[in-house]
Amino acid sequence: GCKEVKPKLSLDELGEQVGCVIKHFGWNEGYGKVYAMGVGAGCSVLLNHAIKGTNQKVFKGVCLVNGSGSKAGWREWVWHKMVTNTLWLQGMSDRAKRAFLTRMYTHESIDANEDLVEEYGSA
Repeated sequence: GCKEVKPKLSLDELGEQVGCVIKHFGWNEGYGKVYAMGVGAGCSVLLNHAIKGTNQKVFKGVCLVNGSGSKAGWREWVWHKMVTNTLWLQGMSDRAKRAFLTRMYTHESIDANEDLVEEYGSA
């Protein structure tokens, strides 16, 4: 059943919360009523919930973006610390913008589209 939310929830407990929301709105009655989208950690939670037994019948479709099947490694930790410190000390500087871009795109794609980077990077 639905439990009171505590500060740190496991992946399974977060999935149960998704189930509680679906149940609250009555979307669990019938077959394939829910379209869902999850990004990052939300992707992992939604996928974990969607693949469990009876939950498969609830979803008509899911859109999962940038999910991870495991805990963040040391690279993610270092990247997060670097960007956090850069934002704290310098604000949204060119260095911070570049860090975000290189997180999402390869260096090659950034260099090949430098005009777009400059156009939208200054916004």
